[in-house]
Amino acid sequence: MKNKFRTTAALIAASFFIIKILVASDAVLAASKDFQSVAQGLVGLPYDEARPIVLENSWQPFENPAPGDLFFVARAMFEEGYLEVGACSPVGDAPCKFYFHGPAGRYLEVMTSGEIPHVTQAKVLTAEEFDEIRALMWGE
Repeated sequence: MKNKFRTTAALIAASFFIIKILVASDAVLAASKDFQSVAQGLVGLPYDEARPIVLENSWQPFENPAPGDLFFVARAMFEEGYLEVGACSPVGDAPCKFYFHGPAGRYLEVMTSGEIPHVTQAKVLTAEEFDEIRALMWGE
C-alpha cells in the first residue's frame, strides 16, 4: 500500500510539474506571437533605434557564425558591434538582414535598407524556418 501511495504521489507531483512547464511555454509562445505586432512597428525606424526595442523584448543577437565571409557594408556593421548581421548587398540601397533568437525557440529577421539603415521588414521565424536560412547562408 505504501509503494502504491508513493507512486501515486510521484505521478501527481510530475503531473503538476508538466502542467507548469506547459503553461510557462504557452506564455512564452504567446509573448513571441505578440511580438510580431511590435515587430511591424519597427518598420521605418533607423536600425540603431529599432535594435534596442528588439533587445528590450527578450531577443538576443544571433552572432553570425561566419564573420570572415562578410564583405563591405556587412563587414563594417559587424565590426561596429552588430554581431547579428547576416548579410548585406554591396550594391543599391545596401539591404541587410539581421537575426536574433528569442522566446520559445523563435528567431527574428530584421531587414534594412539605405545608407543610414532603416527597417523595411521584421518578422518572427520558427526554428525550422531559421534552420533553412542557416543552411542557405552559412551551410549549417
